[in-house]
This record gives sequence, structure tokens and C-alpha cells, in this order.
Amino acid sequence: MTTSDKSSLLPQPSTAMEDGGNKDIGLEAGSLQSYVHHSADVFFECFDKEELAMAISNASTRQVQIGVNVISQGHQPEKSILYVVKHGEFVATHGEKTRNLIPGEAFDQGSALWGRAYTETVVANTSDAELWELELKPTMEQNCQAKFRELSFESGVYLTLVGIVLCICVACVGLLKDADTILRCILGCYVFELLCLVYEYSLCAVSNLAFEGSSSPRLSVLYRINYGLLPVMPVLAFPRILWIMQQRSFMSLGVLVCFGVNAFLCCGFLLVDWLMWCAGKTPALKPVIKTTSHGPRFAYAIPYKGLPFLVVVLPPVLVLLQCLIISVVAVVRGQGVAMLLGFLTAFLLCGASPGSPIQALGEVIFELMFLYCFSTHT
Repeated sequence: MTTSDKSSLLPQPSTAMEDGGNKDIGLEAGSLQSYVHHSADVFFECFDKEELAMAISNASTRQVQIGVNVISQGHQPEKSILYVVKHGEFVATHGEKTRNLIPGEAFDQGSALWGRAYTETVVANTSDAELWELELKPTMEQNCQAKFRELSFESGVYLTLVGIVLCICVACVGLLKDADTILRCILGCYVFELLCLVYEYSLCAVSNLAFEGSSSPRLSVLYRINYGLLPVMPVLAFPRILWIMQQRSFMSLGVLVCFGVNAFLCCGFLLVDWLMWCAGKTPALKPVIKTTSHGPRFAYAIPYKGLPFLVVVLPPVLVLLQCLIISVVAVVRGQGVAMLLGFLTAFLLCGASPGSPIQALGEVIFELMFLYCFSTHT
């Protein structure tokens, strides 16, 4: 349910210029080496240092007359060339959306990396417009593609988990036949949460396919939807936790107090998230690279600090904590250890490697335990 992990931010050149970040990296002096050395763009980190240094030394400059296209959307690149703005300003157009490119900004890295058709049209907007052209040699490109795969082993794991979650959804639909009105509402919320996981895992599986460069508007929108769903999902879990407590007669004062506190805090975080959205204080998502043992993955994430981060991270922890509490009560009352083993395993996996398929596996086990509870009491 959370997406925090060890990641590196892709560059936001416009912001860097406002902060003075790009003023000291030698762009005015025309030094591509200086730009790459000081750049926060982890796109360069996927290359071998010696190969990258050789490519930089062989880079050429190109002056572009105002109004002339550098690349055109939909056209297939003849060579793997990474373009970096050296002087002047360019305008990138994707459909009806446009953005300005300033010195230090690279564009359409996806085409340079994977040889895709260009995803935007870039036109010189000033008379002093000039580019660096960094040609990626075949060996350099192959080594990079071996690390940044469009569909990796990790993608297969996520898609497998999508299949498992869909099977859980089908099983839930089968339980609706003999369920009363209250349970049907609870199962409906459960299925909605499962479909949110299907969306999240599918997005993780194909994020490299949707990556277009430092600016990937479609990928950004997809992750914005995902982050909008994250605070809602834990809140939907508490009604079914209460149902399980009633079915198993876990209605002692201590258990109810714990449930009330956790549910109140979780709903409070959801309210905070809604208020931030209404006030326009929702943090902008930043492009990141999520590094795992099976290769890096392009994604978008909120800053890993402050209240917005807590709103995303803490509610799932509260849900898992409440599930562990009722699992311990089940063991104490002689109702078996299945719930405790399942929820404890989910808790450990979710905390072992946040933002990875391991966490996703923990979430699936967590959802399977709810299906187990529904199946044994309906």
C-alpha cells in the first residue's frame, strides 16, 4: 500500500534554475561534461562511466533556427541520440500539451534508451537555440538496456500478483450469494480495494513502458491516481475488521479501544489528505528510479518526508497493527494460529523491502487472510 523505498530523483531543471542550481554547473560555458557531472539526472547513472565519458567527449553541438523541428512526435529515430539543451529555449509539444525546455534539460530519453518513436515534437523557440547531441554507441545502448528493461522479471512478478488478486476478487463475488446486506457492502469495499491493488501492481509492471523521459505526463497522471487511492484503501479495511471481530466475539473493551483509536487515526489521515487536496497543498510528484535486485524502474513518488508522506505510510501500518491484535486474541481464545501466522507474515514482508515486489507479496497475503476469514464465517 505504500511506495517508499531507496530511490533517486530525476532532475527538475526549471526548479533548479529558480534555486540557482544550474547556474554553477558550467552551462553558460558550454560544458556538457560539467552538466553531466553535476546533474541529478540518474538517467546518466545507467551507463558505464568510461563509456559515458567517451560519448561526452565525442558529443556535438547543433544550432537550430527558430521554428525548426528537432524531433517530431511519432517519427522513428534513425540513431540513439540524447538531446540536451545548451542555449536558448525550445518548446516540446505532446498532443495539446506544451512545455518549455531550458538549458540543461534533456528530452525524450525513452527514445534514446529503447529506440522508440518520439513521443513529442520539439521546436526551437529562440534565435540562440543550441543543443548538445550525445550519441549512444551500440555497446553503450545494449548495456543500458540490459539494466533498464521495458519488461523485466519484476514486471512478471507484479503481473502474477495481479492474477492472484483477480482470483481473490472472483472468490469474493462467490461469497455474495449467501451474504446479508451488511456483508455485501463490506465485500463490495473489499473488492474495490483489491481492484486498487490490481491498478497499482499493473502500473508497477509497465512503468518503464510508459516512461518518456524526465517529463512523462502520462506516467505522472497514472501515479497521481495511484497516490489518490492509497489513503482510501486502509479506511476500507476497518469495516471488515470490525465484522471479523463480531463474528469471532472479539468485542472486549481493550480490543474495541484499540480498534477505535486505530480507525480514528486512519480516518483522520484521510481527512488531512482531503483537506490538503482542497487547499491545493498536495505535493507534486517527483520522477524517481526505484532500484531493486532485478533492475531499476521508473516511477513517480511524493517526497519521502513531511505530513504528505505520513498520510500515505501510517494508515496501512495501523491496519496491520489492528489485524495483529485480533490475531493474538484469536490465539489466546483457542481459535487457531492461522490468522496470526498470515498477518504476521504480511507485516514482515511489507516492512522488509518497501516499494518492491516483496512488499506487494505481503499485501497479497494480507488480502488472502481476509478472504480466509470471510470463507470460514459465511
